[in-house]
Amino acid sequence: VYGPAYERQIEIARSIRDILEQTDGVVDVDWYVEGNQTKYSLKIDKEKAAINGITAEQITQTMRVAVDGLNVGLLHLPNEKEDAYINLRLPKADRSSIADIQQIKVVGNKGNLVPVSELVTVQELKNDKSIYHKNLMPVVYVTADVAGAIESPVYAILGLSEKVDEMKLPEGYALERYVASQPFLTDKYSMKWDGEWHITYEVFRDMGIAFAAVMVLIYILVVGWFQSFKTPLTIMAAIPFSLVGILPAHALMGAFFTATSMIGFIAGAGIVVRNSIILVDFVQLRMSHGMPLIEAVVDAGAVRFRPMLLTAAAVIVGSSVMLFDPIFQGLAISLMAGEVASLLLSRMAVPVLFYLSERKQHPETSAASGESVVLCPTDFSPQSAIAMKFAEKISRVFGAKLRVLHAAESDLPPYFTEGQLQEIASEEQQVENEGILQIKGFANEHLGAENRFDAVFVDDSPTAAILAESLRANTLLVALGTHGRIGFEKLRFGSVAETVLRESQTPVLTVSGNVKGVESVNIRKIVCPVDLTPESENALRYAAEMARQFDAEVFVINVGSKDSTTSADEELAILCSWVPAEAKAQCKLQEFVRNGDIAEELLTAASELSADLIVIGARHGIFSDETLGEHTSEIVRNAGCPVITIPIKK
Repeated sequence: VYGPAYERQIEIARSIRDILEQTDGVVDVDWYVEGNQTKYSLKIDKEKAAINGITAEQITQTMRVAVDGLNVGLLHLPNEKEDAYINLRLPKADRSSIADIQQIKVVGNKGNLVPVSELVTVQELKNDKSIYHKNLMPVVYVTADVAGAIESPVYAILGLSEKVDEMKLPEGYALERYVASQPFLTDKYSMKWDGEWHITYEVFRDMGIAFAAVMVLIYILVVGWFQSFKTPLTIMAAIPFSLVGILPAHALMGAFFTATSMIGFIAGAGIVVRNSIILVDFVQLRMSHGMPLIEAVVDAGAVRFRPMLLTAAAVIVGSSVMLFDPIFQGLAISLMAGEVASLLLSRMAVPVLFYLSERKQHPETSAASGESVVLCPTDFSPQSAIAMKFAEKISRVFGAKLRVLHAAESDLPPYFTEGQLQEIASEEQQVENEGILQIKGFANEHLGAENRFDAVFVDDSPTAAILAESLRANTLLVALGTHGRIGFEKLRFGSVAETVLRESQTPVLTVSGNVKGVESVNIRKIVCPVDLTPESENALRYAAEMARQFDAEVFVINVGSKDSTTSADEELAILCSWVPAEAKAQCKLQEFVRNGDIAEELLTAASELSADLIVIGARHGIFSDETLGEHTSEIVRNAGCPVITIPIKK
């Protein structure tokens, strides 16, 4: 505590000492202010001493012998190597108080014994106290330690600072506080945190400065590599993500954020930046290979996740040996938790941030157009051939363009250099040309050479290619064949058709293995099962429009429910309101009473009617369908004619 008046410094120090004593986790509170100590001054009465023939030296020497003692000789002991002094001194009981001292007698020149009390005047005084200085400034020290629940001075200082702020000085100003330096002047009262907290503060301050310097160096290096001032900001934006894991992990482990924790955070920043660099670098490599920006960032998050995961696993395993060390526990927690958090967050955030920063420089050339398209993905199977015939017929009737798509993922290496780009691009172009020729040959074989269509080859997974291509234009319908895999076979190979059904925003025509091949497509009978849901309304409107375009009949099968409270007349009125006026003449309503399995009964009804097409509405959940009692997939898989599934508008 510093200030202009030492007594006021002591008063302020006393208040701070009281605050320390009342703070949890702060122990051994003390200060450097000495207590009052009594001092006795014995002043010799020279007149009385002269009358008794006693000098001041005699009085002093007598008191020294009585209190301090006097060596008067040597004692030779046979069992000791050294001689022992013979010290003449009063017993402790006869020299412990000022009254005992006053009873000591001094021998005068006539042999008379005079008590000291008659020769001196006793004056009671207070002993002088020590005044401590630091750098020539008077200072009052208050000391304390931390123990128990709080082991770091950081947490104690945070609690003490609030209480010190509440102190009101009579001088009319707040008590100034210093940490790294002492006050320049002592014209105002102030305090300085010193000791272990001063060291802790300097350590965190210096590490913060070092961290800032490291960030500048990383920025310069990344700017030099990517030749951009903006890209390094995207890469380094992932550094704070590690705190999302570090701080909660310290809380869960019951550990304090120490200097080693800060070191772990700084060390982890390098790993986080490394993960971000390989993501952005991979995006740029994909883009230089001709991949659009949006596809490149998605591909980077998927392909580069494995090396990022291996890096995180190596850090976790290497740091686990320090996890229970009392000194380096914070370092281990910061490295492990920070790496896990940055792994999960930077994988998504860095590609997204890079996309947001670069999308204006790399506009997508495949933006959705207003052209009406019927998309027909093909894998060159018999089911695909049938689906393509239906797609060609529907596109011709609706005046849309037919687009035949084939997708196959190329086996690109996860790493490749700039020098390999030309070679890889050449190979990719050759594969694309061969794919387009194969598409044209397959389409001409089944549709005839006179039909017009667009052949599209995409280097991607079939599902992703179909969904992406359907969004690039006004897609009226996606027509594809399905192999109808079930059980273990479905688990092993997957189902492109089922995934497209769940994810597509446009109607999907599926041709199962039960559909027989036809020379030409002739749609005369359309079956549309409904159950008074919004999905069924969309399906019925779509079926009515199809019937109007093809001059076909629509057989509306009302799937009754035992729990329904709506009467038959009311249901009929609702169904009639769904059908456009110009298509009502082509619609026929049949009451369908559910007996047994609904999917089986619907398929039987469609077979009896010799239906050319089934139109069904469905809203797919994550694990099951939500329309017609979770039987949509079963109907699609087992139908004897193509099935168009109408998704609910999202």
